[in-house]
Amino acid sequence: EARVQRIKTGAARIALEYESRRLGRPGDPLTLIPVGLTFDARKSFRGRVRVAFGEPIAVAPYLSAYHEDAVTAVDAMTTAIQWGMQAQVLHLERPDRTDVIRAVEDLYRSELVRELQEERGLSARAIDPLRISQAIADAVAYFEAREPERVERLWREVQRYRALLAAYQVRDLAVRARLERARGGRSILRSWEASLGLPIFVYGAAVNALAYFLPRWLAHRTARKETDYATTRLLASVVAFPLCWGLETWIVWRLAGAAWAVLFAASLPVTGLLAYRYLAGMGRLGSQVRFGLLSLTRHRAASRLLATRRGIIALLEQAKTDYLAATRGSTF
Repeated sequence: EARVQRIKTGAARIALEYESRRLGRPGDPLTLIPVGLTFDARKSFRGRVRVAFGEPIAVAPYLSAYHEDAVTAVDAMTTAIQWGMQAQVLHLERPDRTDVIRAVEDLYRSELVRELQEERGLSARAIDPLRISQAIADAVAYFEAREPERVERLWREVQRYRALLAAYQVRDLAVRARLERARGGRSILRSWEASLGLPIFVYGAAVNALAYFLPRWLAHRTARKETDYATTRLLASVVAFPLCWGLETWIVWRLAGAAWAVLFAASLPVTGLLAYRYLAGMGRLGSQVRFGLLSLTRHRAASRLLATRRGIIALLEQAKTDYLAATRGSTF
C-alpha cells in the first residue's frame, strides 16, 4: 500500500548508541540519510524507479536526551526518521482512499504535466511525478475532510466511466488520445514510422520470442508472491537468452556458414530491443484503432465515453482551482 509503515526503533537505537560511544574520538559526527524508492511498475522490466534522498538527520542533537532518558530520545529520533522517509515517497494517511487517488492520477496527471510544461516551460524530466502524486493525495485528503460528498461524486463518475470502458472494450488511453488528437501530419508521420519498423519488429520478435516468453512462463508458474516474480524472471532470463541465442546462432552457422552466423548473433540484441519498443507502440495503436472502429459503428457510445471523460476532467479542474485558492498556492 502507498504508505510508510510505522518504523521500529532499531535504527535510532543503533545510531544513538554508536554516536554516544564515539564522542571525543576523531571522525565526523554520524548522520542518517532517509531514502525513498518509488516504482512505476514493480513487475515490469525496464520500469522506471525514482530514488529520492532526503535531508540528513543529525544524531548529535538527540544525545543529551539519550543520556537522560534513552526511551524518549529513541522515540523522538524514530519519529524524525519516519517523517524523513515519508517525505521521499507517496504516503497516504488513509489507505482506503488509495483507489480514488490512483484513479485521479491515471486520468489527470498527464493534464497536470502538460500544464506545467506549457505554463512554466518545464521539460518532462524536470517534472517530479512524485510531487504531483503527493499533491493529488493531499487534495483528496483536503476534500475528504471538508467536502466528502464531492469526493464521493467524483468516485461515482470514475466508476461509471470505467464501466463504460469495460463494456465497450476500449482503454482510457484511446479516449484521451481522441480528446487530445494531434495534427494530421504527425499521425501520417507515425504511420510511416510504423510501416518502416514492421519488418524489423517481425524479425526481432521471431528470433527472440522463445528467450522472451520462456522466463515469463516460468515466472508465472513458479512465483508465489508478487515480489518473487521479477526476481524469478530475471534469473531465468540470464540463462534463457544466452542459451536460446547460442542455439539459434549454431543453427544459422550449420545452415549458412560462419559469416552469416556472426551477423545473425550481432542482430539478436538490437532487433530484440527494437521489437520490444515496437510492441508497446502497437498496444497503444491497437487501442486507438478499436476506439476508431467504435466511433464508426457505434457513434453514440463513443460520444458518451468522450463526454463522460470530459465531465470528470471538468470536475477535477474545478477541484484544483478551489483547492489552490483555499490553500493559497500550489504544491506542484
